[in-house]
Amino acid sequence: MQFIQPTETRYDLERLPSESLIINGTPMEELVPGFRTLSVGGRELRGRNINAINRQGNDGAIFLDSKLEPRVLPVRYKLTAQDNAEFRYLFNKMNALLQREQLSIRVLDEPEYSYTGTLESVPDVPQGRNIVVSDLTLFCADPYKYKDAVTVNGTNTVDILMDTFYDTYPQEITITPTNSTSTLTIRNGNKEIKLVDGSFVGGQPVVIRFGDDITVTNQNGSMTDKIALHSDLENFTLNKGDTVQFVEGGQISIKVSQVML
Repeated sequence: MQFIQPTETRYDLERLPSESLIINGTPMEELVPGFRTLSVGGRELRGRNINAINRQGNDGAIFLDSKLEPRVLPVRYKLTAQDNAEFRYLFNKMNALLQREQLSIRVLDEPEYSYTGTLESVPDVPQGRNIVVSDLTLFCADPYKYKDAVTVNGTNTVDILMDTFYDTYPQEITITPTNSTSTLTIRNGNKEIKLVDGSFVGGQPVVIRFGDDITVTNQNGSMTDKIALHSDLENFTLNKGDTVQFVEGGQISIKVSQVML
C-alpha cells in the first residue's frame, strides 16, 4: 500500500500574523496590501442544537435528537492606507476578493485544514480615517473543516489508517480491473457500490467522484448510468481500520480528507 502526502504550501511565517486569514490559498496580507488579520474566532468547541420535548408534569425533557448548526467565523482585522484614494482602492479589492459565493478558508495556525464559507456580514467601518480596525463574518454552511486530501493505493484492497472521528466520505475512488468484466464491485463491510451492465476493460481505470452529484467516468466518458440501484452511495463512509475491497480484482485508489470540527 502506498501513501501519498499532499503538496505542502509554505507561507512567510515571520511576516504574517499567527492567525492570518487565508482565502483560496493565499493570505489576505498578500492579497491586500495594508491588511492585517488580528483574530479569527469560532474555531473552538462546538455545541449542538438539541431537539427535545418537555415532560408533561415531570422534571426535565425527552431528548429526540441533536445536530450541529452552521459555523460562523468572526474575523477582526486592521486596514492601513496612506491616503483616501488608497483606502478606497483597498476596500474595492477586498470586495472583489470576498464577494464570491464559496470561499476556501484557512487560518495560518492550522493551515492543513480548510473551511468552505461565504462573506455574511460586515459592520460600517469607522469614518473619516485611513487606518481602521473592523470586522467581517464568514458563514460556513458545513460546520466541519477538512484536511488536505491524501490518496491511498492498493491491489484488491486498501486499508483506512487515518483517524476518523466523524463521518468520512471518499472524494474519489479509482478502480482498474485486471481483467475485462461486466460488473465492478467496491465493498466496505456491509456497504457496497456496484456498477453493472457494462463492458469494463481490463487495465482501463474507472473513476467514481463523490459530492453533491456522484459521477462515474472512464476514458470514453460518463458511465454514471451503470450504478446499481442498491448501491450505498450516500452512506459509503470510511472509518479507521476499515478494509475496502475491490471484489473483481485489480488496482484501487481512494482519495479522502480527514474531517474535524
